[in-house]
Amino acid sequence: MTTVRERWRRELEAVGFEAGPLRALLEKHSGLPGPRANLELAAALGDLAAGADAAGRRLLLQWARLGPDEAPHGTRAEYVPVAALCALGVLAVGPSERERYTEVLRAAAIDPRWRMREAAALGLQRLGELDTPGLCALLRPWLADASDLQLRLVMVTVAHPPILDDAGVRAVGWDAAERALERVRGHHTEDAETLRILVAALSFTPSVYAAAEPREGFRRLARWAEAREVAVKKLVVANLRKARLAKRYPDECERVAETLAGGVD
Repeated sequence: MTTVRERWRRELEAVGFEAGPLRALLEKHSGLPGPRANLELAAALGDLAAGADAAGRRLLLQWARLGPDEAPHGTRAEYVPVAALCALGVLAVGPSERERYTEVLRAAAIDPRWRMREAAALGLQRLGELDTPGLCALLRPWLADASDLQLRLVMVTVAHPPILDDAGVRAVGWDAAERALERVRGHHTEDAETLRILVAALSFTPSVYAAAEPREGFRRLARWAEAREVAVKKLVVANLRKARLAKRYPDECERVAETLAGGVD
């Protein structure tokens, strides 16, 4: 049975990387303005990107760099860089190409448009599906000088079950989460908005890592539960309540919950 993604791939193949027709197709079927962008179409563009020639690759790179003035938030025009970012992960396979494309993905982590930030994670996840060790080698050096939103990009990228079989990737995710947690507990984030975004990421990404690595995951959550800060305890509770942990590991969740002090609803 033909999937939605395969149908979009056929439509994209008919257009190719001719800028005008391709952009018109992307904008027409973007799903924007609206609550949900067309992620199946963006994934199909990534499939097509694997066979793109030099001109097609340059076009995707150009589109991925479109700023808020050229592609305003919530408009059909915004979908063009969003879809291009999703495709860059496919282009980044192979050490010779990686830096050229992944620096654009990393820069998108701090974009004011939230769909661009999500697209950066989707693009890196595509890279991870194709080259998991390569993704791990890429992300680890980023942690040393990552901004708050770049830490968030790493955490969300790694919170992707298809790549969590790799121990190195899991280690990068936990490292990023620990660094983010220290910023949250010390209120050392860049501003109130980045604090909110980091808290949102920490409210679910550890549960994804823990589901892939229960022993290590519950060990870390138990240690976090011993913190004095109510904000940290609330993050532990948020992760324990995720179905991927609560339903599959009820006993482990209960043991961690027992270490939580009062002050968390």
